[in-house]
Amino acid sequence: MGDRTPDRVQRLLYSADWSADAARDLLLDFTIEQFGAPQGICVLDETGFLKKGTKSVGVQRQYSATAGKIENCQIGVLLSYTSPRGRVILDRRLYLPESWCSDPERRQDAHVPEDVAFQTKPQLAMQMLHGAWQRGVPMAWVTGDEVYGDDPVLRDGIAAQGHRYVLAVISSTPVWPQRPAVAEPPTEREHPRGPLRTRTRLAPGAPPAPRVAKVAAQWSPKQWHRLAVHQGEKGPIEYEWARARVVDSRRRLPADDLWLLARRSVSKPSEVAYYLSNAGANTPLTTLAHVASTRCTIEQCFEEAKDDVGLDHYEVRSWPIWHR
Repeated sequence: MGDRTPDRVQRLLYSADWSADAARDLLLDFTIEQFGAPQGICVLDETGFLKKGTKSVGVQRQYSATAGKIENCQIGVLLSYTSPRGRVILDRRLYLPESWCSDPERRQDAHVPEDVAFQTKPQLAMQMLHGAWQRGVPMAWVTGDEVYGDDPVLRDGIAAQGHRYVLAVISSTPVWPQRPAVAEPPTEREHPRGPLRTRTRLAPGAPPAPRVAKVAAQWSPKQWHRLAVHQGEKGPIEYEWARARVVDSRRRLPADDLWLLARRSVSKPSEVAYYLSNAGANTPLTTLAHVASTRCTIEQCFEEAKDDVGLDHYEVRSWPIWHR
């Protein structure tokens, strides 16, 4: 910024009177004006901030995808936006571990508001999405990694708002390649004696849902297509992509029809990533692959924010100052 000392920036962060959430709302309005597009994509991800002490709000030994291992760090859950007009980080939430939430002394020292309770990372992500929707940020898609895709409540919340998602899931996620038969609870007439069964269950002989890795392993070679849907530092990056319609498994029962999307490394075919999507039945494979690949844009946002404007060059012990 050209200042000889950090005093002015420190005053802005620590003692000036302003609302970080109001500033965030201005950023959302600016994003709509400058970058908004009907086919915009929101990306959910998290980033770690390595710390040496124990006083910084939310710090503990926890897994940091940034470091690729368990470190003493803070974890920020962030929401970014990507459209043909640009990309920008929209919002942020500090992940406050349960150990912090249940420690009144640490909470008081870090000025954590009394109404802040423990929330999972997908719950924090849902809060930010609702804020963007209420502000009118135009978007067609939401994407994110397994932390978010493995949460069915988050997936349902996105779909309930009329938005589509392509979210990564772990290889053991259960789905059916075809809808299995189910047995509805019998009526009193059908079962006049004894207690009635009240829950739907799989029909006798219906198979349990296999893992997505097993489903994709049985696909024909003709289903795989080599696509380059995003650019790397050295040019287009190619993967092999395939997809098929599957049936989601909820509490071991069939639920919604979804797409199962798989991305396979060209040089290491054993490296496969899996995604679930609620996109329409006529959605092209290239569209699903493009949305899934958009997740890399938030990693670029993190890198630029840390390298260029010091996102990780701070020591913050206070909840409100972290959010500033």
